[in-house]
Formats: sequence, structure tokens, C-alpha cells
Amino acid sequence: TLPHSVDVCTRAVLLCVVFFFNDTATTEIYTLSLHDALPICVLQQIGKPREVYDHPANLFVAGFMGSPSMNFINGQVENGRFESDGVSLPLMNGATAGSVVMGFRPEDASVVDPGGGQFDAKVFTAELTGDVTLVTIVIGEKSLAVKMPKEYEVDFDSPVAVSLPLQKAFLFDANTGDRLPTQFAVPSAQ
Repeated sequence: TLPHSVDVCTRAVLLCVVFFFNDTATTEIYTLSLHDALPICVLQQIGKPREVYDHPANLFVAGFMGSPSMNFINGQVENGRFESDGVSLPLMNGATAGSVVMGFRPEDASVVDPGGGQFDAKVFTAELTGDVTLVTIVIGEKSLAVKMPKEYEVDFDSPVAVSLPLQKAFLFDANTGDRLPTQFAVPSAQ
């Protein structure tokens, strides 16, 4: 049979094969008969790599793409602002109150002097990785990663701030995980 032939061939060359069929019955039969392990997943987003990376559809995609992955800060939308422990950022008009998650990529932020960014934090580690220094900062109980130039040096437990171009930050619905259309209010200097 075809399933047996395909199974023998893929095992002989240690090949991982993904099949797509246009009807449910064929998919179910071949899926159950051809695999040692069966992944079940839901398609999260389709797009060009840069589009998916720069504009993730939801928390799963945002956290899956990138190394280190996107930083997430749980919070609330209250009175037109994103509010979390030590973070208060203005939002554009139309922000609906509720539980949200703010996200930003480590390479989009910078570590700056205390009071010089959108929020203050403390340094937990600074690790030279070759081409960059990966700085782990802490706000409350939350750890965040920021990529800095390889020459950057900072001491453990130093007070710092995080500067972030707000047009590169996202809000996600905390319940569904979907990216929200709400944007941060960007000061004219950014």
C-alpha cells in the first residue's frame, strides 16, 4: 500500500515528511498510518519572514520568533494608558480597558541611565555573547532581555532605565493572545 511504501522509504533515509491532502478522510488515514509521532497544531500566521517577525499576529508567534524571544509585560489598559508595575505608557485614542500584555523585541530597546527611558529597572546580568551584550533587567519580578552593543558594560544590580521606540511595541489581549490594533502614543521626538 502507499502508506507502507512511504513509511519504509522515510525510515530508510531518516526523513521527516509533512503531508498535506485536500480532503479530510485521506489526511486522517495517512496521518494515523504514517507517523511515529503525531504533531497537532493550529496555523498561527502566514507571511514573509520579516512580516511575521515584525508584526506577529499573537503572543504565540511573538514568543516563538526570535532569540531571545520577545519581552512580555502583563498589565492593564486604564484611562488611556498601559499600566503595570513600574510602567505607565500613553496609548492612542480608542484603547479599551482590560487585561493586556505589552511586547517588545530585545534589539528594539536600549539600556539607558535611570530616568532616561520609558521605565526604570535593575540589571540582573550582562553577558557578552560575541557580537552583542545581552543585558537581563528586572522590573518587579519580571525579567526582560535587551541587546546592547558588544562594548556595553554594566554592573550587577545597577539601576537603569529602558528606552524603547514605542512604535515598535505591541499590545496583546491577555485572554485571547491576539495582537490588538491599539498603538502606543509616540512622542514627536521619536
